[in-house]
Amino acid sequence: SEKRRVGNYPQKGVVFHYHFAKLYLCSHTFRGIHAGGTATQCFSPELEEIANAGVLSAMSILRVIVSDAEFRSFMNGLPLYFDTMLAFAVVFLLKVATKYATVIRIDTAKILSLVTQTVAALREITRPMHRQHLLVVIAEGLERLLVRCQVPVQTTQEAVYNPSPAMEPSPNFEMGWMENMASFDFQTNFPDMDEWWLHYNTSIGPGRP
Repeated sequence: SEKRRVGNYPQKGVVFHYHFAKLYLCSHTFRGIHAGGTATQCFSPELEEIANAGVLSAMSILRVIVSDAEFRSFMNGLPLYFDTMLAFAVVFLLKVATKYATVIRIDTAKILSLVTQTVAALREITRPMHRQHLLVVIAEGLERLLVRCQVPVQTTQEAVYNPSPAMEPSPNFEMGWMENMASFDFQTNFPDMDEWWLHYNTSIGPGRP
């Protein structure tokens, strides 16, 4: 039946959408804030509360991926905006943890550990997927970003991530829009899907799996 096929996705999807919307709204508090400042210099108490809410929503999104096996089983059939919002949540947390740790009171090691677990989960989720699936591209891009972000901020052994030995140098197109997400302007930096399909249909070609 339809219910058996979708499981608890309708209810869990509502929670995911809630955190997506909250993250998108709250992420705007960081726009125009210079990295390396202090919370007292950059945020009023109200804005600091909103910024913290954005961090908590992003972490909630990642915890679903890490801890909910049923939801992970849905990932191959969800709309593409789920994939891009998941990428936004990871990039947002990496940027906050590595560039804005003095602006907002956060546990950098905890965030890096959660992102590490998420990247590992995405590696498993995407293993059977077609090479051109957007989530495969996102998973590989996030893996590279995590490795890059960990170099200057490793504080505990638990936070260290061992990248896949099969990782190849990152295409400029793939990494460009992901890194642009870190400007906290998700809508402006959303990748053009027609351009994405053209790029990967021509660069990967029919001969590759």
